[in-house]
Amino acid sequence: MTRSCDTHQTAQVHVLVADDDPVVRLVVEKTLQTAGYSVDCVADGKEVLSALKSRHYDLVLMDCRMPRMDGFTATRQIRCGDPGGTLDPKIPVIALTGLTNEENRTRCLDAGMNAYVEKSARAHTLIKAIERCLGIDGSEQAASGLDETGTGQAWDDELIDSLVGHFLEAAPQEIIDLQTAAGQGDLVRLQHIGHRLKGAADILEINSLSRRARALERAAGSGDLQRACRLSAQLVTGLQKLTDILNE
Repeated sequence: MTRSCDTHQTAQVHVLVADDDPVVRLVVEKTLQTAGYSVDCVADGKEVLSALKSRHYDLVLMDCRMPRMDGFTATRQIRCGDPGGTLDPKIPVIALTGLTNEENRTRCLDAGMNAYVEKSARAHTLIKAIERCLGIDGSEQAASGLDETGTGQAWDDELIDSLVGHFLEAAPQEIIDLQTAAGQGDLVRLQHIGHRLKGAADILEINSLSRRARALERAAGSGDLQRACRLSAQLVTGLQKLTDILNE
């Protein structure tokens, strides 16, 4: 049984977005707010559990790879509940992730997630997934503010400035993290950085950066340290050049 959806109803739906990338968080937050939802954002699985214990949410959009606690672990803990009964084990959880192969889709469902949406999906795809999980009969009202092009965002000057600002703010630390992880031969960290940079680059449509970040994620994931270090150095150079251009 589905419910009819109107602007007032979506405004009463509280969504928690979990992603460690501020660029991704900003875009998803804007997408959901444009569709009429109330949104809070956190950066990792531990913050998800804390937020769910402190206030009511109707649904969680969960990234899979995050520091401190990943989305798989956080979802399993949600499904187990807690002794105090502050966690709702039945709350819908949608994986919003850059992990796109069938194996990872299965991992999401096995962890207890209700649905799976790729970060590169159009905004309407995300909204429809939310509506299905909440049993809402999606009308045109909820999605009326969304643009069908690209990621579905209304790319106004304010949003673009915010996205670029977040990217420029994060870039120096990303460079340090890449150099440190490569120097220590930390494949797990390199894989995580590649995954995070890929998401930001895809949203900003920086194709060369996205390709190298994707390649770094694959190389580190397969244990190829030599290739991962080489790609890490290329990403550092690319980030340095890009920040110089954007700062002009």
